[in-house]
Amino acid sequence: MLTDPHADLIPASLYIGPEHGLLRVMRQQDHGRIGMHAHEFMELVLIAEGATLHSFDGQTQVMTAGDLFVILPGEQHSYIDTKRTALYNCLFMPGLLERHRERLATIPALDFLYRDNGAGPDLHKVRLDVVSRQRVTRLLDEMIRESQERRTGWQTEMEALFLSLLVIYARMAQESRVELEENSAHYRQVMQAVEFIESNYQSDYSMEDVAAAAGLSPSYLTRQFRAYLGSTPIAYARQYRVNRAAELLLETDDSLSTIAAATGYRSLSVFSRQFRQLTGQAPSVFRREGRVAYLNDPHITYD
Repeated sequence: MLTDPHADLIPASLYIGPEHGLLRVMRQQDHGRIGMHAHEFMELVLIAEGATLHSFDGQTQVMTAGDLFVILPGEQHSYIDTKRTALYNCLFMPGLLERHRERLATIPALDFLYRDNGAGPDLHKVRLDVVSRQRVTRLLDEMIRESQERRTGWQTEMEALFLSLLVIYARMAQESRVELEENSAHYRQVMQAVEFIESNYQSDYSMEDVAAAAGLSPSYLTRQFRAYLGSTPIAYARQYRVNRAAELLLETDDSLSTIAAATGYRSLSVFSRQFRQLTGQAPSVFRREGRVAYLNDPHITYD
């Protein structure tokens, strides 16, 4: 059975009223690895600084500053490494949303919060631009301040700030959705490039090969790739290879050279340098510090 690592952080005193439901906001930094777990509540997460390796539904990806995502009750996820990372956790019970079902359930980008079919396979994530990121950070900081100072009307103010946070999330999600619909052809080509990168990460390929798979020129693919995914094909490929390497470091006893070769690196030195650039740690240090916790983590279930 999965254990919720947040359980001891949520005493009854943090309920802001029976009719409101649970609402708590925390800012955490450098808190290490959090094993696979699930919640009875909902969790909205903002990566504020740095980057982390996040696992959801069997897939591991690099989450960077500006990523805002929602974890629903019962969905299993973990953080492989959150060192040099600052993030906000906004925890809330479904009961808090019921007070506003009539309004919020009519917002297309928020309809998933009211579905009764349990956990789904999709990570509900949006990428915030600089202005939206600053606004969301201010809202979260204000919520923390309200919960600490508990001045007159603090529960109502926290709830109002929370609703503003959901509206920003919905607007960013809707804008992304509209852009994809308006440019579906380009989006399909970008996804073809992603599929090529993920299918050939063990091979030595060029940018021209990726572009050819998408049917675009290298320069045009790079522009479209950045517009949709906030990254370049080269940066995405590096992140994907590092993700795969991180999993092998934690799950196998293979040598660093073997892992480097298995994830498409020409040399151990290039692998070590890129791994350090994206995770902040050398591969050997990442394995040494994370392997014992990974193998002995009671939150993790093995097939």
